[in-house]
Amino acid sequence: MLPAALMLRAIYRHIRDSDELQRRLHLEALAISASVVSLVSMALGFLAAARVIVLGGDVLLWVFPGLAFVFGVVRCWIQWRYRCS
Repeated sequence: MLPAALMLRAIYRHIRDSDELQRRLHLEALAISASVVSLVSMALGFLAAARVIVLGGDVLLWVFPGLAFVFGVVRCWIQWRYRCS
């Protein structure tokens, strides 16, 4: 947990020291990626509650890596979209 906490601290410092445009792009990517991951996890939760799929408690370990992956993809897409317009 300590390396993960130090990584989050480094990310926070990087964003804090960025200019306004980079902060905006990060914030927009975070909002979209959090929404996507929330919707997917909610859908999986409903499917598990209806006993359509079986999920163990260890599935929660994949939420943060999933969020980080989706954030990276969305951040690249947003930056590409910004440069093309």
